[in-house]
Amino acid sequence: MLVVVIFNTYGAQNATGNYTVTVSDMNGCQGVSNPFTVHNIVFTSTITGLSNVMQNNVETYSVIQNPTSTYNWGVTAGILQSGLGTNSVDALWNTAGQGSIYVIETDANGCIGDTITLAVTIFSSTSINESQTQIISIYPNPFSKSTIINLSNIKSNYSLTLYDVTGQRVLEKEDLNQTSYELERGTLSKGIYFLEIKTEEDKWIRRVVIQ
Repeated sequence: MLVVVIFNTYGAQNATGNYTVTVSDMNGCQGVSNPFTVHNIVFTSTITGLSNVMQNNVETYSVIQNPTSTYNWGVTAGILQSGLGTNSVDALWNTAGQGSIYVIETDANGCIGDTITLAVTIFSSTSINESQTQIISIYPNPFSKSTIINLSNIKSNYSLTLYDVTGQRVLEKEDLNQTSYELERGTLSKGIYFLEIKTEEDKWIRRVVIQ
C-alpha cells in the first residue's frame, strides 16, 4: 500500500524536523514508518543583472547567496566565464539576438530549488568597426546632466532612440540632421541605457551611463 503524506506550513512557522508516519489498516492494526527528515523548501531569489546587453560584452549576474548552497548556472547565446558553483557569475554574450541565463540552487540537504531564468536581449555589434567608431563619439560618458553626441560623415537624417535596461523606450528623436546633439538627462534615473542611432542605411548602438 502506498501512502502519500504532504507537509505544509499552514498555521505553523516551520514544518522542518524529524517525523514518523503511523498508519492503521481497516482492522485497526498499526504500523509506524522509519524516521525521516523534512527540510525547508529552497527559495531562490530572482537573478540580478542586465537584460539588454551588447554582443561580446561580459556582464555579471547573481542571486541572493545562501552560504550552504551551490548554484548550477547555464546560458543560451553566451558563455559562462567565471563563478561556477557560486551565487554570482560572469557571462560573455557572444551571439546577437535573444538569449537567457538560468540558475538552479541546491542546498546543504540536497534539496533542489526551482529553475530561475532571466531573458536577455543581445544587441549586435557586427556593424561596429574602427571606421564607424570614429563616426560616433559620446562625451562625457558616464554623465550626470547631459552628454554630447558627435556624429561625423553622416550624410542623411538620423533618429536617436534611448532604451533602459528592461528594453523600454524612454526617449526618441527623429529626423535629426545636426552633427552634434546634446542629450539631456531630464527626468531619467541613474543607470545604464542603450542609445540607438539609426539612418536609412545603418544602425549603431552605444551604451551610455547616467550617474
